[in-house]
Amino acid sequence: MSAFSSAQTVLVTVLFILTGAGLVALFILIVLHDRIKRRYQKDASTLASIYESIPDLLFCIDTDNRYTSCNRSFLEAVGRTEAEVIGKTPFDIHKDREVASDFVESDNQAMRENRLTTHIGWLTYPDGSVKLLETIKNPIVQDGVVTGLLGISRDITLHRQVEDAARASSDFKSLFLAHMSHEIRTPINVVMGMTELVMRRKIPPELYESMLEIKNASENLFQIINDVLDFSKIEAGKLEIVVNEYSFSSFIHDIVTICRVKIAEKTLFFLVNADSAIPERLIGDDVRLKQIVLNILYNAIKYTQDGYVSLAVSCELENNTANLVFEVSDSGIGIKEDELNTIFNDFVRVDHLKNKSIGGTGLGLSISKNLCQLMGGDISVDSKYGVGSRFVVKVPQIFTDYAPYTRVEDAQDKSILVYEQRLMYADSIMRSIENLGTRATLVKTQKQFFRELELQNYKYLFVASFLYENVKDNLDKIPPDARVVLLSETGDHTVELGVARMDMPVYALPIANILNHVESAFGRADQRYAAFTAPQARVLLVDDASTNLKVAEGLMQPYYMQIDACKSGFDALTLVQQNRYDIIFMDHMMPEMDGIETTAKIRAFDNEYCANVPIIALTANAVVGMREMFLSNGMDDLLTKPIEVPKLNAVLEKWIPREKRMRFITNDKSARSVSLSIDGVDVKAGISMTGGSIENYLDTLSIFKKDMLEKMPAIRQCTLRGDWKLYGTYIHAVRGVTAIIGARAMSEKAREL
Repeated sequence: MSAFSSAQTVLVTVLFILTGAGLVALFILIVLHDRIKRRYQKDASTLASIYESIPDLLFCIDTDNRYTSCNRSFLEAVGRTEAEVIGKTPFDIHKDREVASDFVESDNQAMRENRLTTHIGWLTYPDGSVKLLETIKNPIVQDGVVTGLLGISRDITLHRQVEDAARASSDFKSLFLAHMSHEIRTPINVVMGMTELVMRRKIPPELYESMLEIKNASENLFQIINDVLDFSKIEAGKLEIVVNEYSFSSFIHDIVTICRVKIAEKTLFFLVNADSAIPERLIGDDVRLKQIVLNILYNAIKYTQDGYVSLAVSCELENNTANLVFEVSDSGIGIKEDELNTIFNDFVRVDHLKNKSIGGTGLGLSISKNLCQLMGGDISVDSKYGVGSRFVVKVPQIFTDYAPYTRVEDAQDKSILVYEQRLMYADSIMRSIENLGTRATLVKTQKQFFRELELQNYKYLFVASFLYENVKDNLDKIPPDARVVLLSETGDHTVELGVARMDMPVYALPIANILNHVESAFGRADQRYAAFTAPQARVLLVDDASTNLKVAEGLMQPYYMQIDACKSGFDALTLVQQNRYDIIFMDHMMPEMDGIETTAKIRAFDNEYCANVPIIALTANAVVGMREMFLSNGMDDLLTKPIEVPKLNAVLEKWIPREKRMRFITNDKSARSVSLSIDGVDVKAGISMTGGSIENYLDTLSIFKKDMLEKMPAIRQCTLRGDWKLYGTYIHAVRGVTAIIGARAMSEKAREL
């Protein structure tokens, strides 16, 4: 109900009288007006009481910055009476002219722009205390014109102190994590590095199994540390997405290679299908994306005892965005329906009591979810308990070129016969071949295989390695240009002269390489070995711990580089002045003079060599911001401990001069044969034939020599006696072993004999 004005009341009264309504109507109107007036006065009194009792500072000013009203809290804050404030400006009230100037400038901005603004500033109270006030200022508008301003100031000192304390706590936690990262990673680096070196030697099988257990346990611990560090970064809001251009073919190869080795410990089918139309050059954080996909795959492998784990990668192209979809499915234990909504929470592990023997922090999926969302994507899951699970990762990446990561030249002219009895593998291989636009026929029995060979001249024969022995003697009649390709499991060392290999799982990339007669640029599945050699390159290792130096030297030995090592920054300065190094690995935390100080002194030497020599930070400190810190202090790159061979490969390939690197076109695990040359012998082929390790090859040569020294007298006796049947047996053996060691000319002579 609204109040009437006095004029309205008089007018209505006159009208009532004139219309003959009488005194009763007039009395009712007077009573009603009186009640409305009292109610209005009561409401105004209530509002005034609230205005005065609010602890926040309330005030109004006009366009000349003069106060027109204020509440009791405002007067107490400035130590003035109402008479000393009303009609005055901030310059008349505040002793500190800088404070007054800030207030006036903020007031004028709010009125000038006619919008709500916020001002934060310090105010000294009459008792000497200093408080931080947040003032919200809202213009007063009448008939479209700003006539003043209403302000409310709130004391946020305690809130800011809490924020500062939280920030300090976060910084302390980050500092603590940095030190703990270094302290924990350093011993793990020793454990993992020494285990790696022992496993490279020729050791008894039972010792190898023990070392493998140590290696797996240390890798699990390493992963736990990384999870905790990543979780802490996410919690502190400091986890960064680093965008760069990367190769999708390298990305998918790394994923498959790492999981291939991991899944080899179980009797599982590992299936991979990656759409060949995915662009080769993508822009995004491939390191974090790889972490997400590997995390999902690791979980699938960990919780699947029988059956399969599969990875399918597809892509939707939209403008300049490639929406990647990674689908990971398994036949594992599955997830209970009531746990599906919590599996992405922190520290959650599915069916914990049943799976308590399976290690993990319960952070992996939470971290992956956060990373996905930081990159503009997401993860979803559906699962049936006891049957299996399916995780779908969707992440957008930028692309500028439509060129696919793999394709087959003259695809329609390539005909393939696939002989594979394992239905899951057979179906996966056929889907990949079809995706490449190539023709293929699948057979599952030996009879079908031979019949197809009679009916059609296939260019390629893809044969499961375990089936090859039963059919190889009947392949003499295939066309000379036909190529036989073995489909091999990890650890299968079946070798045959002139026969190519593809390690399972077979997917679009290796198939296209085979069909295009392009040797893979990535090498074999075992990534524990160097990717190239550089016998002319010179390297300096700087670390105050002898064990770390030994581990680093051991891991770099396969590259056949010239390595110098020292234990202090002072020794490093001396060596740098005496020698010219292609790369320097510099430990960070060293006594007396740390790695950053040493780097600064090297850069300060007045010569071009010291100004440009690549210096790589070698550190166990892997928290966020460390790379930027090292780069801003004169270093060129970062390699974290424990040293992982793929990352070491990447650093060396990036910084060792191209003319000093020697790479082989071979599936050579160690690629260390550059320093080994034997007349009449293809050393690279020999290493490949004997399992990919130079140690295995040298052992094979030693056995070959001993065996031939024993057989030569017997062969001579056969020729003297005319025992040509036994002679043929001996020569057949010579043909085989000389082919294995790469002595092809000798093998061909033996074949003729």
